[in-house]
Amino acid sequence: MKPAMDENYKHLLALSTYAIEKVTEAGATVNLPEVRAPHILSITLPRIKSQTMLNLLSAGGVCVSSGSACSSHDKKISSALRAFGLDDRAADSTIRVSLCPENTRQDIDALIFALSEGMRSLVKIK
Repeated sequence: MKPAMDENYKHLLALSTYAIEKVTEAGATVNLPEVRAPHILSITLPRIKSQTMLNLLSAGGVCVSSGSACSSHDKKISSALRAFGLDDRAADSTIRVSLCPENTRQDIDALIFALSEGMRSLVKIK
């Protein structure tokens, strides 16, 4: 690996490790494959539709996506989310966070704060 790529990888791995810890503490679930890219996090929210959380986060300046990248234009549950063992409801409550080398721990803290506020204030699906 080139030195800059190696530094970016280490930075993203540290950020995602921190994010995983904080997301779990906030009450959401991080879907972790055995081998993962350090810049992508799949987070399943407790009974909150991903699109609802996406809209709330977006209004606060936090950009995330719903579902998985391989199904961003498909209405079906992605095979990636199925591989995590998610049922339809859990898959519909999953957001995807993509990190970049410019992200900081403060960005993760802002994400966690916004997620926590959303999980407290949004109506839960039954």
